[in-house]
Amino acid sequence: MKLKNLLKKVLCFGVAATLSLGFVPSITASAAGYPTVDMFEHVKALNGNGYLKGVQGALDSNQYSYTDSTGTHGLSHSFWNAYLNDMIFLSPVDGAEEFTFEGRTYYINFAPIEAFIQICNSQAMTCNIQFMLKWDGSPEKAWLVDPQARVVNPNPVVANLQMYAMDVAGEGRQAYRAFWRALMQWCARNEYHIDELILGNEVNAPNTWNYFGTLDTNTCTEKYAISFLDMYQAVREYTNVSRCSICLDHSWTFDDMGNAIPTKTFLDNFHAKVTALNGGAPVDWCLSMHLWPARVDWAPMWTPWNGMRLATNSANTYFIDGTNLHIMTDYIKNNFGAQHRIMMTEQGFVQNQGEQIQAASLAYSYYACLYNDMVDNFIIFDANGDNQMAALLPLAQEVFQKIGSPDPADQQRIADICLPVIGVKSWSQIIPNFGGSTGSAPVAPTTPTAPTTPTTPTTPTTPSNPAVVTGGGKLKEIFDEHYYADLYPDLKAAFGYDREALWAHYINSGLQENRVMNNRLDVVKYRNTYADLNAAFGDNWDAYVEHYLTCGEKEGRDSGITANR
Repeated sequence: MKLKNLLKKVLCFGVAATLSLGFVPSITASAAGYPTVDMFEHVKALNGNGYLKGVQGALDSNQYSYTDSTGTHGLSHSFWNAYLNDMIFLSPVDGAEEFTFEGRTYYINFAPIEAFIQICNSQAMTCNIQFMLKWDGSPEKAWLVDPQARVVNPNPVVANLQMYAMDVAGEGRQAYRAFWRALMQWCARNEYHIDELILGNEVNAPNTWNYFGTLDTNTCTEKYAISFLDMYQAVREYTNVSRCSICLDHSWTFDDMGNAIPTKTFLDNFHAKVTALNGGAPVDWCLSMHLWPARVDWAPMWTPWNGMRLATNSANTYFIDGTNLHIMTDYIKNNFGAQHRIMMTEQGFVQNQGEQIQAASLAYSYYACLYNDMVDNFIIFDANGDNQMAALLPLAQEVFQKIGSPDPADQQRIADICLPVIGVKSWSQIIPNFGGSTGSAPVAPTTPTAPTTPTTPTTPTTPSNPAVVTGGGKLKEIFDEHYYADLYPDLKAAFGYDREALWAHYINSGLQENRVMNNRLDVVKYRNTYADLNAAFGDNWDAYVEHYLTCGEKEGRDSGITANR
């Protein structure tokens, strides 16, 4: 315990207990003596390949622990939901602290988060808190809600949850700006640290988890960017270490039948808007991601659901899950930069298809994150709730306990449980970079970059006729190795789900054999069906794909897939 207390003293916020509760706009990170240690990197150094492991609401770091020659290693991360409506008041409340900001006095109650912070800090786990606004329609807290959303959310799915967008123009916004500064000063006085502050829950789902009163992309992303920047700027007045995250779900290009904003679209628009609001200076936002299987009630994500593969290796995949995580992480790294770290703060694996499949789905997703240099934690939803039976059964518990262990016997046990049901012989067939380096330190932004333009629909145009595909451009983007292997047992027996091996087979043999490699477009039939395209593109397979994705699908042209089912 003494070692843990010493660690807490070294890593926690460290300023004098006499710090005034009043707003001190001149405080800087260095002047206040805030820490320079990144707890995400610290737990990585402590816990080897188990450093990503976390459980929502976990209060014991030894949960799911393993022991090696250097000691016992348990959980590195924990997560907590906090509701701003239970913490911000305009009049005195028992236990609340008085805080004056820009001439207005508020009463802030930190009791809902204090015990959780204390436990995380004392056990050397990262402290990840998601701040949300809950509203039951009562007039006394309506001022915290964005005016456009001040009606009870009619969605019956969330009748008991009722999470709302925050006010960005009136008294509510001022209260939030006061709250973030009060929070940081309270942490400083008590030597607490919050390692990740997450604003809202799956904010790209405004009809479900963050009610805006509208589905308009521009409105939702603009208002969220204002709320986020208010939090971010307040936190950065005190520390450059704590991460500030946007929370999005795994619907990469899927809009939930018009009920949500695709994650990619929301992220593009948010990044442009928050950068512009910050005067063009970079904002090192991070992402709190929920990496459930593409269909949350279908744990065997490596096999199609009802004949459909929802997560593919296409840049335009509907969903992101453990099978195609690199699509999203590469996009963020290449378009925004590696400083935008990704925390997987909620993923669950249902019991519906049995405990072996649950265990395999968990391990598949964990390894995908472990060997991805953009991901810094993996916190599971180990419970039955939110209409999902996701509490870990014994095999999944065993896998999660052993997954970070360096003992070859433990790793072999995980392989014996998981690989047979996935249908491969080794993890390297399905996990990019398996066995390689396990992530890298966050990269600090250097010079400010100009804000990017938000994603907007473009007018479809007929593609030009580029060189004939040999190594794969658009054709390879839509190549789905899981679909290809599952459709042809001879290939699955020979290659498992090894993407490069299956792609080599397709481009060298499968294309000529008229084999089908995804559930969206049979490129050979598409060519043979339309003489105008064959005349224009010849053997340029990339051009057929480009045409279908930009023009053909909208024109109602036959993809050729129906005939193959």
